Amino acid sequence: MTAYRIRASMGGQSIDHVVNAATSKEAILKLSELVGDGSVEVANDGFTGNTVPHITYEELKDESEEDRTVEKTSTPRA
Repeated sequence: MTAYRIRASMGGQSIDHVVNAATSKEAILKLSELVGDGSVEVANDGFTGNTVPHITYEELKDESEEDRTVEKTSTPRA
């Protein structure tokens, strides 16, 4: 399972939610179900006035161990 952060906005309303799913398509469909059954609340943001739905998503990774740079340093002795 992968965590996907999905953001959607249209007509002054928006959603920003993280969903766990196997694929991005499954994540978007799962979020749609969560909104439909009232588990995820749609926020009135008063900012997004577009008339066409705008949906973005990103795959979230556990970055606590990934891409960590560790450098060895030495301290001069006094």
